[in-house]
Amino acid sequence: MIHMVEGKQKKLNHYRKNLTESIAELEDALDAQRRIHLAYIMLPQDQYVILKKLYLEHVPWKQLPDETGIPKGQILRLRQLALDTIREQINDDTDGWKGPDTEER
Repeated sequence: MIHMVEGKQKKLNHYRKNLTESIAELEDALDAQRRIHLAYIMLPQDQYVILKKLYLEHVPWKQLPDETGIPKGQILRLRQLALDTIREQINDDTDGWKGPDTEER
């Protein structure tokens, strides 16, 4: 009987360990998503709009100049700048935002 209880306790401990590890992985993934979202919403307005139109609203590249009033070459530059800024912010180990103050969206 003691062996059965010990076996069940061992399985329960293993289950708890796996559950704890899984929760930690999910928390890490959620933290990464939060950092990306924060970096995205803190972008300057023109960069924010470009990413929003492209990736959330799925506006085709050809329609972007008409919808935003921004020339194609500038759209390409702003998109790259926005992505670089997001990458920089999510790779920054500090808790503070280094970017410019922006109006609320």
